[in-house]
Amino acid sequence: MCQKTRFLTNATGRELNLHDSEEVNRILQDLTESSAAFRDLVHAGLKSQFFHIR
Repeated sequence: MCQKTRFLTNATGRELNLHDSEEVNRILQDLTESSAAFRDLVHAGLKSQFFHIR
C-alpha cells in the first residue's frame, strides 16, 4: 500500500492530505479487487479525481 500511495503522491506532484483519503481508498479498493498490476495503478490514478479536478 505504501508504494501505491507514494506513486499517487509523485503522480499528482503534491503531498496527499486528509481530503484525498476517500479517493485514495477508492483507488486502492479497486486495485485489490483487480489484478493489481502496475498498469492498473497507473490507469486508476489517471481516471481518478486527482487528474480531473486539480
